[in-house]
Amino acid sequence: MTRPITLAACAVAIASALSACAQEDLADFWQQGKVRELLLSGLPNDEAALADWAASGVNCVLGVKPEPAHKYGMKTRSWFTMNYMDSRNMEEATIKSMAAIRADGSYLRPFDPLFPTVGEYGWSACVNNPLWQEHSQAIFRRQATEGHDGCHIDFASHYEPCFCEHCRARWAEWAGGHGLELDLAAADKSEDLRVRMLVREFRIRSVIDFLAGVRAAGREVKPGFAIDGTYHQDNGSTYQWAYGEHFDLMCIEGTTLGPFPPEGAQVPFMKLSHVLSRRPDRRPASMSVTYHLLSDEQGNRFHGRMAPDRVRVALGEIISQGGVSWLGLGGPKTGSLVREHQEIVKAYYSAARDLEPALVDSEDIGECAIVFSAKSFLYSGQARSRMYAIVHALMRAHIPFRMVSDVGLQASDLAASAFAVVLPAPVLSDAGCTALDEYVRGGGRALVIGDDAATLTEDWRPREDRPLAAVAPEGDNEPLTRELGRGVCHYWKDELFGGKSLGAAQYVELNQQEPVALAIEGYSRAEGVTGTPDSGYSLYVDLQHTDETPMWGKVATFATGTHDWQFSRCIITSDRPFGGANVHMLFRGHGGTVWFRDVRFGEWDAEKGQIRRNLLGGRVRDTEGKVYTAGPGENATAGAWGPYRDGFEVEEMLDMGLWIKMSSVTALSVSALHTADMGAAQRVMDRLQPLLPAQPMLSLTGEGADNVYVDLCRNERYLTVQLINYAAELHPELPELQQQEQDRSLPTGELQLSLRLPAGVTIDAAQARIIQPERDAAVTVASDGGTLRLSVERLHQYLAVMLPL
Repeated sequence: MTRPITLAACAVAIASALSACAQEDLADFWQQGKVRELLLSGLPNDEAALADWAASGVNCVLGVKPEPAHKYGMKTRSWFTMNYMDSRNMEEATIKSMAAIRADGSYLRPFDPLFPTVGEYGWSACVNNPLWQEHSQAIFRRQATEGHDGCHIDFASHYEPCFCEHCRARWAEWAGGHGLELDLAAADKSEDLRVRMLVREFRIRSVIDFLAGVRAAGREVKPGFAIDGTYHQDNGSTYQWAYGEHFDLMCIEGTTLGPFPPEGAQVPFMKLSHVLSRRPDRRPASMSVTYHLLSDEQGNRFHGRMAPDRVRVALGEIISQGGVSWLGLGGPKTGSLVREHQEIVKAYYSAARDLEPALVDSEDIGECAIVFSAKSFLYSGQARSRMYAIVHALMRAHIPFRMVSDVGLQASDLAASAFAVVLPAPVLSDAGCTALDEYVRGGGRALVIGDDAATLTEDWRPREDRPLAAVAPEGDNEPLTRELGRGVCHYWKDELFGGKSLGAAQYVELNQQEPVALAIEGYSRAEGVTGTPDSGYSLYVDLQHTDETPMWGKVATFATGTHDWQFSRCIITSDRPFGGANVHMLFRGHGGTVWFRDVRFGEWDAEKGQIRRNLLGGRVRDTEGKVYTAGPGENATAGAWGPYRDGFEVEEMLDMGLWIKMSSVTALSVSALHTADMGAAQRVMDRLQPLLPAQPMLSLTGEGADNVYVDLCRNERYLTVQLINYAAELHPELPELQQQEQDRSLPTGELQLSLRLPAGVTIDAAQARIIQPERDAAVTVASDGGTLRLSVERLHQYLAVMLPL
């Protein structure tokens, strides 16, 4: 519950923080559950403000100079952009001496549609260039000398296609170590899978080494100087977590799949970041760059404001994982979101401080172990959406789960749970292959997703010694199973998991002489579309610049569920001219039926707010080869729509023209957490049913219990139960500020939780500590013969119970 903060309380908190700061090793500070960082740039940071934040649990700040931060017992970190050079404060000759260079000899320039000045003034540096390395390392030494305790590194997940002499020389060394004789330019254009993947690894490891170098420079001056980078849920940065030795915190931008909580969940990827980044000497804290992405009428994406209850759910997720919220990042048109939600932030950071003894060095408790392979994710992105589909179903069913990495995996890691799920893992590590086989033969139960588990070695060669547990038996019988030793493996083949990939595609020649903005727009209607809005149901464009560099995945998305004709548009800009574009009407990864009509693509007239001339042809050739004539007003002389993957149907609506129809009934999609999609969840649970233990570890009943997620973890001192309520009334149809006013959580009724305690665990229920950030609801705790029982009168967004062991 929020209480007034007195000056006496401030003094006590500050003195305690100062004492702790003097005693601890700085390197030990940057751990899961310990860091409570706040981005104060643009907000008051005078002594009164700093004292207030320190008393509320904040122990690290960004945007504050070292002396005042340290005075109030807080670490302070600075900001650096990994490969960004600004022409407003650097000479062009200096810039070009360190710039990244394309294969055609031109210089790379960054582009960010949310921050136009990046493209206007920015140049991209090469991380392998010794001059840029020396320049950057000098900056980090200076930061440490000035008293900063660490630095946030923006753009840290970007690996550029640079072909300068330094990259070519470093590639020659890397390629030689892998038995390749191709130069970098030839390797970059190779069609050979192994060569392509080794080029990608080379780029990422160049970034890893650059980041390790700047951190080492800071630590020359200040031991324990910490860095993090802005990491996205992309395959390159995820590889960095699993194989890099350079970071101290994990700053995740875009922590959900699809919409912001309570529609989506941050918990799965935050858990994954902890597992991938863990080393024997450190457990980096994850940091969520907390924002809500919206689209305007023109299809431009922007950082939106957040309703207070959305903030509460998001913060509950973050502190439950011992993480940090960068709610204050804000963005263009929003400013700092801490300003309007600071009392909520203070309440949740105070709760995070109280939770610290329970979350530091904690391990997740889970009936299900979910195996994730970072190299497989680098090869194919299937694991991400399938992880969320599995996890969302487990969260609804109140089945606790753990994330497990295949790096250094052992059979005992899997045996700590009742069963295991192996996400798509074509490049399953050698350790992972051995662990999976030993686990199943020893009596384990596993579900292997996908047709190609363990088909490639870690060096990207065909694996000739696939573990039998990874290989689905021949035949079409369902379910597919294989008994090995005392255990059994189940298999979920791609065709049964993913449903159909439907679409229509058309190529457009552009041959621009200079950069000109483009737009894709059109209408779609939907019936019973599963999942949340994403690129799988969209107008989707892949483009290629005239210098042959790609720009992938510009999308105009549509709402899921059932709706009448809905208009969507995406404006596409670049600093380079486009040579051509593949335009798609796309429906994949979802179930239901959709129709598309009046799709247009062409140059964008910003003054008139419209496409100058539609470059798409109106003729349509369906899967069976039948050609349909364009409707009135269409561009009949340009190209024609053809099938993409499983194709489409055509409905001729007379004077209304052609409607492109796509329907899939088997697709498993990631559904929103605040509105139950029982079809998607049930398909997961049907597959998991044979693996589930006869007696579940956890049960939760009561009004609204289906929307409540239960998180379990323990360390040497505490077993901790945390509840997050995703039930909400949301209004995506309203303008942004009206959404902010009307979006709200829906509290539960009386909840009854029963937890079968792990073997050998006893708790002291009488000493249970209840943590509720803002509201006090009645909670009773009892222990009976190895079973914990909780009764919660009313859950709004978040609640934690710390149980001494």
